[in-house]
Amino acid sequence: MRLKLTLEYDGSGFHGWAAQPDLRTVEGVVRAGLEEVFPSSDKLTVAGRTDTGVHALANVASVEVEGGPPPERAADALNAALPDDVSVLFAASAAPDFHARHSARWRSYRYRIWRRRAPSPFEQRRAWWVPRPLEEERLADAADLLVGEHDFRAFTPTETQHSSSRSRRTASSGTWCERSSGRCSSSRRSVWRSCWRADRAARPARRRRRGGCTSPASVTRTGTSARG
Repeated sequence: MRLKLTLEYDGSGFHGWAAQPDLRTVEGVVRAGLEEVFPSSDKLTVAGRTDTGVHALANVASVEVEGGPPPERAADALNAALPDDVSVLFAASAAPDFHARHSARWRSYRYRIWRRRAPSPFEQRRAWWVPRPLEEERLADAADLLVGEHDFRAFTPTETQHSSSRSRRTASSGTWCERSSGRCSSSRRSVWRSCWRADRAARPARRRRRGGCTSPASVTRTGTSARG
C-alpha cells in the first residue's frame, strides 16, 4: 500500500532531510519510525529535501508499506515512534502512481525577520534578527522580481544535465507581510515575514496580492504540498 504522509518538523537538530552516514537527518528518523510501525516499508520519497536547520510545516512524503496499522491510524502510530521534533500531521492511502516529488504541484516558502531591538532566544533559530532599520521599499521591489518564470539551471551542479523544461519554474506570488497587522508589502510598513510560492508547471505569472497576506497555517510552508 502506498501512503501519503504530511510531515511537520523543527529542523534545528537535523543535518537536512537526506540520510547521511553518522549524522542525524529527518529521513533517517522517519525511516526508523516506519521500520518500528510497519513490518515492511520501501521507496520513501519526499516532495522537498530541506537543508540543515530548515523547518517544515507541511512537507509531503510517499512510502510503500505492508502490514501495520490502517491509514486512518498510521499517523498516531508513527507519532508514537518518532522523536518530539518530527510529527506526522496526516496519513492517507494514495494512488499507486503517486510520487511525493514528481506529483508535487507547488512549493511555498517563508523567510522571517525579527526586528525587535533585543534578540529573542525563542526566535534565534527561526528568524534573522535585524535590529537596524530596513529599506522596506527595496524589499518590496525585490519580492516583485521573484514573480514570473525563471530558469534555475545556474543553481544546479555543472555535471547535472537538465533540459530547460525541467529547470524552469514559475513563482506565482511573492510578498513581505507585517506579523501584527497581516498587511502585505503594499502598505510599506514594518516587515516581518516574506511568503513566496513557486509552481511546478509554468503558467502566466500573477502580481503579488494586495491588501492581505495568506495565513501561514493555510499556505505558507517550508517544503512542498503534493496532491495524492
